[in-house]
Amino acid sequence: VDEDTFKLIYSQFFPQGDATTYAHFLFNAFDADGNGAIRFEDFVVGLSILLRGTVHEKLKWAFNLYDINKDGYITKEEMLAIMKSIYDMMGRHTYPVLREDAPLEHVERFFQKMDR
Repeated sequence: VDEDTFKLIYSQFFPQGDATTYAHFLFNAFDADGNGAIRFEDFVVGLSILLRGTVHEKLKWAFNLYDINKDGYITKEEMLAIMKSIYDMMGRHTYPVLREDAPLEHVERFFQKMDR
């Protein structure tokens, strides 16, 4: 499955929002070998880790998702990009209604807690 097809399929699960950016990040996490396609094996291995993996394996997979530029660190900018994409995917018709600065506040709180 190429990225455009993955985005099309994934967006059907979130018709109320825009899942394009989050689907891009998710695609990159599942495309373990970086060849621009998710093979059945890539998908099954990713799901297996998420559903049956150890805590360490799950954290490693999630870290890979959030480490957008794959430099071994998750910056505020990367976390904010992921958070914005999640909020965009949820759409504007959530209850309670989310403020525009909610993703930034979420990221700031997270980094404050981690810096303690």
